[in-house]
Amino acid sequence: MSVWGEATNLTGKLSDEDLAFHCLESACGKDLLEPGESVLDIGSGAGFPGIPLAIWGVRITLLEPRERRAAFLRHVLRALGAGLNAGVRADRVERLSEPAFDSATVRAVGGLGATVGEAKFLKPNGKLLIWTSGAARYERELAPGFRLEESRPIPTSRTREIAVFRKCSTGNI
Repeated sequence: MSVWGEATNLTGKLSDEDLAFHCLESACGKDLLEPGESVLDIGSGAGFPGIPLAIWGVRITLLEPRERRAAFLRHVLRALGAGLNAGVRADRVERLSEPAFDSATVRAVGGLGATVGEAKFLKPNGKLLIWTSGAARYERELAPGFRLEESRPIPTSRTREIAVFRKCSTGNI
């Protein structure tokens, strides 16, 4: 990954242990998704949490606005083989206006409330899973059409959690 990392500015220098931790942290979200769900990984970047979830069998679209990073993600999916039900889309989440996804995942994306907006890309009652160190922050930042449904601690971390927000239909908040 170092060649790609230098070319795309994916991450800082990661040890093997750091990389393993990021993969395992990402995989912790698999039990929060239903089998067969269509999932959008917003701002996939280096592929967390999307690629580990794809390895676990989640049907996922890796969304990355930067073409170089999208090319990296395509390369990784090819290297992992044809058995994954995953694809890459080079686009911005703000441009997605059709409710095509049951759930969305996000990790390390700044300005999330403005980026996600009303989440037109999510189907009614869809879920937004956020890998975070503070779910309360997102309760204030996300549009009023979301409610915090669950916050699951990430094992071996004192502060990291996966916050699950539900997109509510008007009047269901």
